[in-house]
Amino acid sequence: MGTSARYAFDGDGHDGWNNGFDALLVGAPRFVPGKFGQAIALNGTTDYLQVPPRLASSAEWAFAGWVFWNGGANWQRVFDFGFDTSHHLFLTPKSSAGTLRFGIENGGSQQQLNGPAMPVGVWTHLAVSISGNTGKLFINGVPVATNTAMTINPVDVGAKFNYLGKSRFTADPLFNGRFDDFRFFSSALSDAHVAAIYSSPPPQFIARTLTAPDAAIGQPYNATLAGLAGGGAGALTFSKMDGPAWLGVAADGSLTGTPGATNGGLNRFLVRVTDTNGSLHTAMLHINVSGLTLSIGSSADDAEEPATGTMNLTSTDLELVNDPGTGAGDQIVGLRFPDVPIPPGAIIRQATIQFTADESQSEPTVLEIAAEAADDAAVHHRSLQPQQAGAHRLARALAAAALDRGPVKPQPTHAESGRAGAGSGVAARLGQRQRAGVPHLRHRPPHSRLV
Repeated sequence: MGTSARYAFDGDGHDGWNNGFDALLVGAPRFVPGKFGQAIALNGTTDYLQVPPRLASSAEWAFAGWVFWNGGANWQRVFDFGFDTSHHLFLTPKSSAGTLRFGIENGGSQQQLNGPAMPVGVWTHLAVSISGNTGKLFINGVPVATNTAMTINPVDVGAKFNYLGKSRFTADPLFNGRFDDFRFFSSALSDAHVAAIYSSPPPQFIARTLTAPDAAIGQPYNATLAGLAGGGAGALTFSKMDGPAWLGVAADGSLTGTPGATNGGLNRFLVRVTDTNGSLHTAMLHINVSGLTLSIGSSADDAEEPATGTMNLTSTDLELVNDPGTGAGDQIVGLRFPDVPIPPGAIIRQATIQFTADESQSEPTVLEIAAEAADDAAVHHRSLQPQQAGAHRLARALAAAALDRGPVKPQPTHAESGRAGAGSGVAARLGQRQRAGVPHLRHRPPHSRLV
């Protein structure tokens, strides 16, 4: 779009064509219901907008926009672009002659386009187009004035201060009314193009904030924006303007990608829909990315060991209980989670360990959980050395902190598949050391500790 800009005024003065020509709001303009979505309301006493000077730096040039005028004194401005009061181009809803007027001057005689008086209290579409020596003024998609002797081009006036709703003449009143869907072009518009912009409402997303289905870390993601926008002329085209790099937005609205380990949580994307007229709308897209879900997949990654010291690597159930069969007391359980895709330097901020009960007891179990103080925990293996008193074969160097989780309520005897979660918040207390590689947890249950 080059030196062109489009202002939807949907809550801000952002240039929707992303050319960097955002509008500066002066005074206290309000955003109110508009012709489409929201409009910006100017109070006629303190409010106006300033836009970058390059919007009037081309030979061919055009403007199109919706205006709701509340009426009032002559010489209010829809826009006034230029350097001073004798070098500028402007559009006023009512001149001293009672006409809608576009004027342009470059230190000499003013060249004009004059049309019927602009109506008060209704939305009216206005457009101006300059191509070569021909200028045209449009109301509601229809040309109402043509001048084939307009030898001054917008680039000739040396625009430096460009205003919406404000005149270059200090005695002229500020604009009183609303603006919506303003577009400035660095090229001329044909009659057909002006008519199409007037007759076809711009595309609209169904909401300013959209929510797509959840994604999961490391899992391919597929969704679509199709069906979340309507209106516009011709085929709609979708694109991503901002947001995490893992998500791609295809022209047909398809959403694809694979979130990485650092993308957990709520991901925000700015997305855009555009029609064949160049009309567009933007919205914020939210996608929640769930964290890593890891399971034990090898006999070398889990182990249990009663106080007697006999490590079992092939148990079909890990008993987080006091072992009544041996009378030895607490049993230690170790869990190792390999191939955790966490980049170096990342910090685990939240983690949960989930257990599934296959039998029930009638008393609570107190669990203490500790993490191994290592970036890459080794697999479990039976020690070749005779056990020494108090030195479990599962013993490893542990992080200084431990998380006390309990008592965990017993499951009802009929709920053998009931779940009890333990360890929410493990990462905040213990996980700062687990970067790339494998966290290791050692557990010791009932009435005692998971270490």
